[in-house]
Amino acid sequence: MNPTQWWCALAARFAIVGMAFVGPASAHPADISHLKVKVEPRRLELRLTFNLYTLQQFHPLDKDGDGRISKPELDSAENPLRAYLGEHVLITINGEDATLGEARRMERLWPVESVGGDVAAPDYAQRFVDFSFVHSSPTVIQDVWIGFSIFKETGELHVVQAVFDQGGKPAEVSFSLSEPDYTWETGFPQAPETPLVAPPSVTEAVEPKQRGNRPLVIVVGVAALVGTWLLLGKVRRISRGAFRIGPPRE
Repeated sequence: MNPTQWWCALAARFAIVGMAFVGPASAHPADISHLKVKVEPRRLELRLTFNLYTLQQFHPLDKDGDGRISKPELDSAENPLRAYLGEHVLITINGEDATLGEARRMERLWPVESVGGDVAAPDYAQRFVDFSFVHSSPTVIQDVWIGFSIFKETGELHVVQAVFDQGGKPAEVSFSLSEPDYTWETGFPQAPETPLVAPPSVTEAVEPKQRGNRPLVIVVGVAALVGTWLLLGKVRRISRGAFRIGPPRE
């Protein structure tokens, strides 16, 4: 191998090593967010996870511009951030527009006791925050469509890595600028509609009882008539002397 070929080979090796470093750089944590969706027949749990670097694109967190995000600054941004997500993370259930659901409290995913309450700018990409929502559906969920319109703020390299968990069987889906939405088909059987049974009418409810009492009424009526007729016969015979009260005649 002559010197020229040796230098070419060495340059190629450096190029390969350089590409190996470029690959992971393109998947920097600052460019990745997370979504977990737990799917149940009438309930959805959504957990969105963003780092502070990404949240800064949605709403300014460092209000005083000192290069650090303090706990009070992050607390004061909770409602604006939740409002932003409600407008830019879109969802439909069974083809109908829906909301993310009931919001749970924002949760920091780093131990404040060990790293402190303030986060310096170089650490924004390593400090993640959870936003959780619970959506209850009045009907069985057949399909869920989710669309992200956050990529204008986050940039074209940003990716949301999602996991749909149904029945303990997770499936991974990625959202990006080129593929910002996805529809999840649940396959849950639709609950059969319960037929409405009209209450019985007054005639139907009372008539069987009346019919059941008719033979008894007839028997009682006949017995009353017979008893009356016999009583009247006795009275007539007594009045004619057919019956005598006292000892018998000799």
